[in-house]
Amino acid sequence: MNLKNMPVIILAAGASSRFWPLSNKKHKTMFSLMGRPILDYVLRDLARAGIKKTILVLSPRDEKQIKPYFKKGEKLGLSIEYALQRKALGQANAILSAKNKINSKDFFVINAYHLNSSIFLKDLIKNKKSEKADLLLLGKKTNRPWQYGIFKLKGKRAVDIIEKPQKGKEPSNIRNVGIYYLNHHFLNLLQKQPTEEYQLESTLAKFMQKNRVLVFKTERETTSLKYAWDLLKFKNYLLFLKFNYFN
Repeated sequence: MNLKNMPVIILAAGASSRFWPLSNKKHKTMFSLMGRPILDYVLRDLARAGIKKTILVLSPRDEKQIKPYFKKGEKLGLSIEYALQRKALGQANAILSAKNKINSKDFFVINAYHLNSSIFLKDLIKNKKSEKADLLLLGKKTNRPWQYGIFKLKGKRAVDIIEKPQKGKEPSNIRNVGIYYLNHHFLNLLQKQPTEEYQLESTLAKFMQKNRVLVFKTERETTSLKYAWDLLKFKNYLLFLKFNYFN
């Protein structure tokens, strides 16, 4: 399996409420930096890495703005399909909104603000093959584990994921970055679980009990766009990417 044959689901349906006041009229990843929306950089990165198929999951509020801008992806050199998440019911529901458009047994899921996700997708593909994993997830060390989903590990293998653990009760200091290498078996299990805010995490924990789920730990810079002031970090990172990749 290589990147060319792997569909990528891009989650862009969040309400962006914590991005206020810059999110009043548009999704946070449509905020323009250095002449392009953030989502434009994300898609260009995937196209340059050889990704051919992407599925953008949007909310009804943002569909009329994002879909006309990117259309079918021809100008970016990839194919874009769209799935609609009609209600804000969490990441699991967003992924399931794209279920009928996934035509591969394996697929990636990323958030719409991961500027350099292709680097990690290549690493996940390489490690999945060599480690014979069912699923592969991206992890990164954190000094604030109580703010994230944290993996409980046995070596490389994840045996549990705990969302925002209490201080002093963290199973590790490795957080979930939000870049996933998933498969149709996991998708079927996900669909059977009750719809709730942490449905994705609870299904991962359940899947870990009987399957080989590995965490690839990275020391590379990863991007997160929760608050308006995160744009300062994005600006600095984009300056680096601009001069190296996006000319």
